[in-house]
Amino acid sequence: MSIYERIMTRVVTLVAHPRRGRIVPELKDFGVMEYRELIASPYRIFYRIAGQVVSLLGVLDGRRELEEMLVNRALETDALEKKD
Repeated sequence: MSIYERIMTRVVTLVAHPRRGRIVPELKDFGVMEYRELIASPYRIFYRIAGQVVSLLGVLDGRRELEEMLVNRALETDALEKKD
């Protein structure tokens, strides 16, 4: 199975079970609980649930150090949403 097929197999499951992914640990430490992830090793599939909508945010290589980038983007997004 190709990596694309593995990732898509995981993403499709979100239709029926959007809360099945874990809260992103790097963000949970900062109190940001809106973002979740699924793993299709070595990739991390990031998404957000807003009401009935599941938004795929990105697929990142889990072998990289992602904490700083994830925290900065999550905090920026939260700040922009609070302005609206």
